[in-house]
Amino acid sequence: MALLTFFVLSALMSALVFLIKNKTMIKLITIAYALVHIIFSAYCWNNLNGTELIYFTFDSPGVLMLSVLSVKSTPHLPQ
Repeated sequence: MALLTFFVLSALMSALVFLIKNKTMIKLITIAYALVHIIFSAYCWNNLNGTELIYFTFDSPGVLMLSVLSVKSTPHLPQ
């Protein structure tokens, strides 16, 4: 269920960034997405080798790659 929630939130935030033209709101959405990504990575580490949606299994290499992407997706916003 967490995986489906992550997919839905990602799609929703992507659509909002595409539709909203306010730079401040886009920055806030970007920060919120980074937090969602980090929280999902922590969830995956806690459920290592678990399967969701019958198809996706959180194996060690996949979760490690997700963690690297979580760190990479953290925004570096200019002041």
